[in-house]
Amino acid sequence: MTFSVPIKQTHTAYHHQIVPLLATHDHVPVISSNSSLSPLKLQNMNLVHSPSHSLQLPKFISHFQNTPKFYPPKRLTTSNLETIGSNIFSNSTALIPIKAASEGVDTAVVVVEEEEPKLKKIQVFEGHPAPFGATVRDGGVNFAIFSANAVSATLCLISLSDLPEFILFDGVEDPFQFLIIGLLFTLKFTFLWNRKRSFDPRLLSWFKLFCLVVSCLISFSFEGTSNDYFYGHLLMQNRVTEQIFLDPLTNKTGDVWHVLLKGDFKDMLYGYKFDGNFSPEVGLYYDPSKIVLDPYAKSVISRGEFGVLGHDDNRWPQMACMIPTAENKFDWEGDSPLKYPQRDLIIYEMHVRGFTQHESSRTEFPGTYLGVVEKLDHLKDLGVNCIELMPCHEFNELEYYSYNSVLGDYKVNFWGYSTVNYFSPMTRYSSAGTRNCGQDAINEFKLLVREAHKRGIEVFMDVVFNHTAEGNEKGPILSFRGVDNSIYYMLAPKGEFYNYSGCGNTFNCNHPIVRQFILDCLR
Repeated sequence: MTFSVPIKQTHTAYHHQIVPLLATHDHVPVISSNSSLSPLKLQNMNLVHSPSHSLQLPKFISHFQNTPKFYPPKRLTTSNLETIGSNIFSNSTALIPIKAASEGVDTAVVVVEEEEPKLKKIQVFEGHPAPFGATVRDGGVNFAIFSANAVSATLCLISLSDLPEFILFDGVEDPFQFLIIGLLFTLKFTFLWNRKRSFDPRLLSWFKLFCLVVSCLISFSFEGTSNDYFYGHLLMQNRVTEQIFLDPLTNKTGDVWHVLLKGDFKDMLYGYKFDGNFSPEVGLYYDPSKIVLDPYAKSVISRGEFGVLGHDDNRWPQMACMIPTAENKFDWEGDSPLKYPQRDLIIYEMHVRGFTQHESSRTEFPGTYLGVVEKLDHLKDLGVNCIELMPCHEFNELEYYSYNSVLGDYKVNFWGYSTVNYFSPMTRYSSAGTRNCGQDAINEFKLLVREAHKRGIEVFMDVVFNHTAEGNEKGPILSFRGVDNSIYYMLAPKGEFYNYSGCGNTFNCNHPIVRQFILDCLR
């Protein structure tokens, strides 16, 4: 036989409910069976927590002459987000089907522990296939990205603490304090394990962290390794706060994956995971373990300081994209392009960092967009009416980082002709760096353009669309390659990269999606 026990929301920690088996009221479950009715008694009930929901599911342990078997409900979701139209649990009732043998007495006492209802921080909707990128609309943020060959797509929401560059251990200055912390948490969950007499999976996670700390301390103590090396080994790659699986039936239109989210995105970033064939011989490089950048991202967060390696001497730490919000607005003060005739232009070609980085520039913010702003009056006095900025898009200056035996220093990509993302200003050219998830860097660049126009100086940008920083088949999976390699790059019949650019790959400008991408970027 089968019956259902409704769990009613209450404002007390425990709710005792007597369930008459033969009741006929709508709010009380009724047992139905083709055989004769027999009473049933349940006792000694423990509680099992479902990590996906705030409700507690009762685990029934009973004593019968013929011990019945109970089947708790399967987990129906792996996300704690509220999916509109498909949330299995209502705010008031959850139904738990239970199957049992027909021996016992006439009542069942159900003790249910449940938490106070919690507000959902993020709501998930189907979204729209246009425009591409992350766009503020309809009271939320719409995410849309093109990928024709992916079989699945997952939107990853990333907090600053998920990125290696932003994991800080405030108040812990001595590495040996980590040993104490790890030991205390291990003892805590060991206590929980002994009390419950059942295995707690959290114990294994903390035990792994404890072992990692011990191994790092050994390296620190006996090999004379620096604190930076120790901290670097504690950091985790590809950490995410939330993963939202995009349903091909509801979150895909043609070859465009999309979703609309509503909620609080303060200090939140995003990226994507795509799954599909990893077959370089046919030009496919899908790797679901990689978090890739949105080609239309408006800002990319990575290392905060120019020329400085990431944790553990990583040249390519995990990157993530800024989520725009309605509050992030810039006052252009009615600004518009000056549109001088080309014959009248006196152009000053400028490297943003190199222009003011040296102390002889006497700027308050050397090597930054604000540093250029400080020198605009000087340029006007020279008769310059147009500045052409060498690449200011997000690139990795440590792409070819290596020791220079001639000068005794390390090589960096100073010029920037190896773009990671075309829509994002180079954050390490900004005095704000990665502050405010890159929005301050965007506003600082806009400030440069606005102030130049006020002084009658037009602004041109040097953009290279013929190749990207992902290189050939041996290069990293950063964005375009992981989204849809065969669309964004020109490939030979066996999957090799055509290298007409001389930089490892050639952007596939013949494809309409790529042409549209370039036009959108220029706009």
